[in-house]
Amino acid sequence: MLSLKKWNFNNYNKELAAELAEECNIDEFLALICSGRGLTDPFLIDLFLSDEPVFSDYSLLSDIFKAKERILKAIENKEKIAVFGDYDCDGVTATALMYNFLKEKGACVTAFIPSRKYDGYGMSKAAVDKLKQEGINLIITVDNGIAANEEIDYANSLNIDTVVTDHHIPQGKLPNAAAVVNPKREDDVFPFKGLAGVGVAFAVALITGDEDYETFLYKNAELLAIGTVADIMPLNYDNRTFIKEGIKKINQRQCFAIDEILRIANVNKKEINSRDIGFVIAPRINAAGRMDNAKEALEIFLNDIEMTSEKAEKATKSALKLEELNKLRHETENDIIKDAILQVETNNSNQHRIIVAKSPKWHEGVLGIAAAKLVSFYEKPVILLKEENGILKGSGRSLGEFSLFDALENVKENLEAFGGHSLAAGVTLKAENYEKFLKDINNYAFLQKKPFYNLNIDLKLNPLALDMDLYYALKDLEPFGAGNPEPIFAICNLKIENVVSLSNDKHIKIFFSKNGCTFNALMFNKSKSTFGFTKNDTVDIAIVLKINEYMGQEQLSVIIKDIRKSGLDEKNSEKQILLLEAFENNLLNNENAKLILPTREETVLVYKAAVQFKNEEYLKNHLNLGEAKIEIILKILEEIGVIKLNNGIIEKVEGVKSNLEKSLILNTLKEEALN
Repeated sequence: MLSLKKWNFNNYNKELAAELAEECNIDEFLALICSGRGLTDPFLIDLFLSDEPVFSDYSLLSDIFKAKERILKAIENKEKIAVFGDYDCDGVTATALMYNFLKEKGACVTAFIPSRKYDGYGMSKAAVDKLKQEGINLIITVDNGIAANEEIDYANSLNIDTVVTDHHIPQGKLPNAAAVVNPKREDDVFPFKGLAGVGVAFAVALITGDEDYETFLYKNAELLAIGTVADIMPLNYDNRTFIKEGIKKINQRQCFAIDEILRIANVNKKEINSRDIGFVIAPRINAAGRMDNAKEALEIFLNDIEMTSEKAEKATKSALKLEELNKLRHETENDIIKDAILQVETNNSNQHRIIVAKSPKWHEGVLGIAAAKLVSFYEKPVILLKEENGILKGSGRSLGEFSLFDALENVKENLEAFGGHSLAAGVTLKAENYEKFLKDINNYAFLQKKPFYNLNIDLKLNPLALDMDLYYALKDLEPFGAGNPEPIFAICNLKIENVVSLSNDKHIKIFFSKNGCTFNALMFNKSKSTFGFTKNDTVDIAIVLKINEYMGQEQLSVIIKDIRKSGLDEKNSEKQILLLEAFENNLLNNENAKLILPTREETVLVYKAAVQFKNEEYLKNHLNLGEAKIEIILKILEEIGVIKLNNGIIEKVEGVKSNLEKSLILNTLKEEALN
């Protein structure tokens, strides 16, 4: 399988950066990064780097005063209110925020989060019936509701009003609710469209209660940070404020339940950052909704103001339960990934532009996470579906600039329902429409530009610049995440001095030199046996900087995000991938078939190198034949039985005589080249 990450170098202005560094009193590297990211106004730089909170004018949100009026009326008249949330982390934190606010205002309020397994996503008529039986007069949705037109009409028929607070893209007509607060409404003039569901809930509660902005932020900072990071919202404007304040408060150890989650997860760091929220806290909260019921996660955030011994014991039990559910989620996810890979490889659907797989055995709650990991594995969009009672329901993930939402929109005649964003979507269809859906969505995908992973490189560095001062200068840009990624640097024309295996060949440490300067870097999830380079090779690397603490001493750690031979021609590599894809999908024309048709001499050359180096990636980096042709020759050699390919490692098969004339692959290529 051929792979390519595109390196996109940010365009920065050295002269302007020098002026910004002086005017804003910031490090020159920091100024260069800001310049390359289009942040060139000194006022906006000061605002971005400031510790002072930044708030948009929430009064600009459409219907926010209608929402305020209806909620205050319900509080005043002692009507029963249900906060209707979602079972993901954003939904849980949004539910807790709105519930806590209403409770403090003396409202008669209950929190309702549907079961993923029994209720499905969002409002349902069955859920409305349950709330009617409880005497609910007003439903306030958080992180959902924008697509619940039928359900809200049904609630209206039962004399239940609904206030919708959501951040998902509206599809068609807005629901007939008492108020619809959503920054993504077409008619909405609110300037910042990147609020998470918890951010919209914050805005509605803030305006409804005429709260002091900073006081209300401090009260809800952890919830805002966790929900926003978990939903991968852009970390700028209001969201940056939410997360910075949330991290600050988490590090002040203000919430016992969060402390217990971190303790039980064996996170003993002095300072928690956005990555810890995204990879430790959020997955455990999400695990409750994915594997069991989100109420377990919700309860730890409800009015956690005065900590009693009873509450502490309950929080510890909840944190332990979340840890168990997260482990179960991880095991279930790994089983799905292994099963999906086996299915895809057996069906040869790894050749498709969009990989789609299905099974009645899979757990629907973790399909999105599994799909995301398979996107990394195949470097293609992936959709995973659970089959039950003639219905297929699941999640998809994409990469690069390929919009999965647009793809589903294009084939919606095959679907019962779909929704989501460019890079993540949910989908439901009848099992009888599966084959047509598979064909149609791939036909659509083949008409689009093939997506690739993009690495946005902030700066090219001289290795002499790798020091602790640079690392600490970059900390001013934190928190990192969507919309404000961790800076990536490129170091070019490095000579490899040595490669060392780590952790039983799970990872490697590479030693480099350039112009008398030496340093080492770590590459995770790469074994020495499949590494495509060796001593004295000249390479370019894309890196991020971390701190490693050992025996009380801090050391700079260089982490490799990508490595390639120096001077790589990206356009040619992309061409090679497209040639191989066309070959695998029987889409080669005569001219392209000639380009990748190997000669006997080329086949012998690849065979000898394969037997000697036993490493598929090494051959593609060192044989000047074109990656597509090398891949095809290896397939031919495996087809006639003289080698075996196993996850990038090549094994010679002894006692088998080569007979190229028997290769169906080679003969088919010859026919295509002659036609």
